[in-house]
Amino acid sequence: MEEVAAWLEAIKLPQYVENFKDNGYDDPSIITSLDDVDLEHIGVALPGHRKRILVQAARYSPEEVQRLNQVKASQQQQQQQQQQGKPAAKPRPQPRSRQSESDGKDSRSPNDSLPAVPSATKSSNSNNSNSSPFGRPLSVVNDTPEDVAIQHEGTAVIRPLAITSVVTAKEVIDMFVKATTPMKTDPDNVWTLFETFENPPVERRLRPNEFVLKSKRNWPKTEGCRFLLREMPTRLLGQADSNKTGKLDKRGGRHKSWKSRFFAMQDTKINYYSKLPTSTKQQENPVGAYVFVNHLVYNVKYYKKAPRPHLCFCLRPIKENAPVWPDGDAKEVYDEFDNGCKFICANSEEERADWVASILKRQQDLIDQGAVYGTAEMPMPQSFENDDED
Repeated sequence: MEEVAAWLEAIKLPQYVENFKDNGYDDPSIITSLDDVDLEHIGVALPGHRKRILVQAARYSPEEVQRLNQVKASQQQQQQQQQQGKPAAKPRPQPRSRQSESDGKDSRSPNDSLPAVPSATKSSNSNNSNSSPFGRPLSVVNDTPEDVAIQHEGTAVIRPLAITSVVTAKEVIDMFVKATTPMKTDPDNVWTLFETFENPPVERRLRPNEFVLKSKRNWPKTEGCRFLLREMPTRLLGQADSNKTGKLDKRGGRHKSWKSRFFAMQDTKINYYSKLPTSTKQQENPVGAYVFVNHLVYNVKYYKKAPRPHLCFCLRPIKENAPVWPDGDAKEVYDEFDNGCKFICANSEEERADWVASILKRQQDLIDQGAVYGTAEMPMPQSFENDDED
């Protein structure tokens, strides 16, 4: 319990130590599995406090607690110097946006906005009136921007960006970083844009050229959906391999029991076998296969039914003329997540990242090749499972 208490103290919410203790949340390993419902249940009533706990829990580690304590000690020392009449060390000059992040407040007025895609009416002053700031003809740019909130994971600061339907994830990252100049803890880390949900408990890294507003329109109607700018170590971006193979755990289709299987990527699907195939005949006769064409790949934040609850990923089908997630209440959305996704469990964060990166790379390759499935010439491939075995 001492580590949990130290962590709550470090994130400036020591008033909830007893709440955690009385409800059995006294083990640091449980911190990363918390969700909004858990926090509300144990008495964290303020939404802002729940959000701070969830953001900090996502990056919890003993080293992070130590870093937060060092920052707190430095602030206390500066306050003591000011009270004793000693001149405090002058802060390094910073842009207004970075200062606002450091104290957790947004100093901009409600009408102040970050860089947005200019409309066609403003392009008359430009030397090239037919070009957008992203190199696309203005004729294909929607002139009515939509505000999208982007949350910086490191500081929990949320900032709006006005974007149009043709702005990609890479462009949103560039806009946010240029406007707010967030600091990296490691210069080799990479900024990535995630969509993250509380229900279902999943998150997904957007491809660099993926349209952000199109992604947002596929969100469930539950609370807690947001875009998250995350600083990712290179090792957790994954190494893509079109011929990826390895041993993973999968959840069965009908019985929903977990079995260890040997997986191998092949064209539009991931085949799985009861053991490593050693002949061409065995390779051509898998126990089952998971198709990833017209599917979204999500990291599952926590799935208690899995052998390793924090290391799952799932495949969610995209159906024509149907929402990705149902429009019903929270229970309906979770039931669809629990029953309508294919679940796979990796053995480490790096392994999960490699598999997800390999699937995303293969999906992008098929898009670049112009492959369109669901036609007479290219029928939609189908997943299949051996329910008697799985």
